Amino acid sequence: MPPSTQSCKLLTNGYKFDISRNGDLEYGPCCQYTGDFIQLPEPKEVQLNYRNKLSKIDSYSAPSCAQCNFLESKDLKISMRQAAHLLPNNLLHVELQIDKTCNGGCIICSPQYSSFLRNEALQHDPLSIVPVISTQDNLKLVLETLDLDKVVSINFVGGEPLMSKMYLQLIQLIKNPGMVQLRYTTNGSIRPSAQLLEIWKKFKSVVINFSIDGIGDQFEYIRFPLKWDIVTANMFLLRDSEIPNITYKINHVVTPVNQFYFDEFNEWRIRNFSIDAIGNDIPFSFTPAAGPLSPTIISQALHTLLLTKYAKDSPIIRTVISFRNTDSAIVDHLDSIDRKRNLDWRAVFPDIVDALEQIKS
Repeated sequence: MPPSTQSCKLLTNGYKFDISRNGDLEYGPCCQYTGDFIQLPEPKEVQLNYRNKLSKIDSYSAPSCAQCNFLESKDLKISMRQAAHLLPNNLLHVELQIDKTCNGGCIICSPQYSSFLRNEALQHDPLSIVPVISTQDNLKLVLETLDLDKVVSINFVGGEPLMSKMYLQLIQLIKNPGMVQLRYTTNGSIRPSAQLLEIWKKFKSVVINFSIDGIGDQFEYIRFPLKWDIVTANMFLLRDSEIPNITYKINHVVTPVNQFYFDEFNEWRIRNFSIDAIGNDIPFSFTPAAGPLSPTIISQALHTLLLTKYAKDSPIIRTVISFRNTDSAIVDHLDSIDRKRNLDWRAVFPDIVDALEQIKS
């Protein structure tokens, strides 16, 4: 274990920019940190004091860093702390969530992170209080905060980052792209333009991380209103383009809805998207969902059903940390979605209906 004051390089060298619920831009060290973020704009002295405070945190014991400890202990995916281990000293990793423009209404997301969901919420309840998801000065504040010449890694998340003109503008400002890695977390629905593909070729590397939580109609329910055939066509087109500095990943967000069907998804992944066009393996990881669809809170019946299908040491079972029968949030959440969209989760996920319904009994 590293010395406690150097337990995670992101505490000194990481910047996660995000938009708060009231529309202000703020930043912390990374996307998995749950402590205090600093709101921008702030004087340099205030920001320096904040960074000094972060540098004294022991990420292996601090509650604000519990997510990395959880992911590493369950071996579900590489944590942000592990990914940052090789980050060169005095150089910066940046994650940007400053443009929430999105064409998806994912059931695991919220109006704070998707313009689609925000518009949907306003449509069904015009008087509802929904977060502001964009400001005109976001990029300006980021550039005032960072020394862009020291940035060696940028993660773009959203929203849907391949829809963002702001992100495109930013990468065109990087003076030495051959020293910088770009990472995009995308729902796969947007085909990169020819202009963007040419820009990407200038960078050290580009990682396209596809968020795929199911196949066919299950994907279309979870990532509504995206279409499975369009997403897979875009994935195959990129993979087969053989641009040497572009690599691919799949991230599978685990929920009580898709846990049971993991074997079907994994079979599709192995058959269709486990090797790129030049023969390299395409990595795959799990991310447990948060909120009402967290896999850590499921019914006893669903837990038993999963154990009849998967081994106790399987990644799926490792996502189930606790379960209880007294919380109806999962079923209520899905029923609410169906009413808005004229969908039927029971028809899409028939094998788990009885098990989930026991939560409400």
